[in-house]
Amino acid sequence: MQMILVGLRNDSAFQRDCVAALTGFNTNMDNFKTALVDATSSSGTSDKGLANYDSTNDLETLLKEAINLNKGVLKATYQLVDALPVIGPILGPSKSSK
Repeated sequence: MQMILVGLRNDSAFQRDCVAALTGFNTNMDNFKTALVDATSSSGTSDKGLANYDSTNDLETLLKEAINLNKGVLKATYQLVDALPVIGPILGPSKSSK
């Protein structure tokens, strides 16, 4: 993957597509977090990883899969920024969020 990304360093269309896709992903994850807080706010859940995971519960399985998907996107994003450093500042926190 590293060799492919090196060839795309000067491809501004690819960089714009990456930023757009990752911005959309971030928006979707923000919406997902909001929905998760709404769904679990009265259940008293705590952060214990898979200690209490019930594989027969469809909601728990969906959450686990969403988390694993998020990990995969974050790993790919790290590899992308590592190979294309110009994308890092574009994906970084906006100055207006301070």
